[in-house]
Amino acid sequence: SRGASARTLSTGVPSSARKPSMRAPKEEEDKPAEPEKEKSNLDWFKDYMDEYDEAALKIQALARQRQARIDADNKREELREERLARRAEVKRREEERVKQKKELAALSKEEREQRNAAVKLQSMVRQKEARKVVEEKRRLKEQKQQEEEQHQAAVKLQCLVRRKEA
Repeated sequence: SRGASARTLSTGVPSSARKPSMRAPKEEEDKPAEPEKEKSNLDWFKDYMDEYDEAALKIQALARQRQARIDADNKREELREERLARRAEVKRREEERVKQKKELAALSKEEREQRNAAVKLQSMVRQKEARKVVEEKRRLKEQKQQEEEQHQAAVKLQCLVRRKEA
């Protein structure tokens, strides 16, 4: 690459970080005194492809690691959402239970009040009937007493009439 330093190959990895097999061939002066022979184009291409393959393998490994991290993060997020959903469901059920309990308490309170009102009403009806009965008895007693008084007056009158006749 044109912008990269002369110490890096097209892999983007500095030559100091590469394995010896990835390093560029040492310059001619570093080689032992052998007959000078240049690498053939085929050898150079094979070396280049080996470096390219290693770089591609590293890139694939990094991509797999990154994908594994993404998958793990997604799984954690999914589990977190499931936990939150379960908690929300538990909370909703608890609120529903409390609501039903309150409704039941209100209903039983209402039922108690209705029963008490019915008992009071029955009591009032019984008292009214009892007053009617007492009033009727008193009226009958007074009527009987009046009839008795009228009877006694009639008897006295008859006695007086008989005395006059006698």
